[in-house]
Amino acid sequence: MKISLVVSGKNDNYGGYFDERLYLTLKYNIKKFAKIGIETEIIFIEWNPLKDKPLLSLSLVKKFDNIKCFVIESKTHELLRGPHEHMSFLEFFAKNVGIRRATGDYIICTNADVFYGDNVFEYLANNKLQEHIIY
Repeated sequence: MKISLVVSGKNDNYGGYFDERLYLTLKYNIKKFAKIGIETEIIFIEWNPLKDKPLLSLSLVKKFDNIKCFVIESKTHELLRGPHEHMSFLEFFAKNVGIRRATGDYIICTNADVFYGDNVFEYLANNKLQEHIIY
């Protein structure tokens, strides 16, 4: 079984230490998936990145072998956000971009700082997931 972890973000240090939280979370979750024999791929969508800062995607590809990064530039963001000028990040648009590009048998849409508990890994290790079911 292969699971695609779809996560989105941008290079704006959202909530403080965003990069570090993202790295640690992905590293932890991937290690736990590997321990129970589940292959993973990371799909990272960098939405509307700040032009005056390096892309977060560039540092992610150096840290993870199993990652695909997609950068959605401000031009696309401007077209999609419509009248909501205050919104600089469209999380669910970004996650939809990732879902469409995922190649795993199952997809987990997650956030940059969500560590899965042992109960999740135990469930996945001991239960056969059914196709066409949302868990």
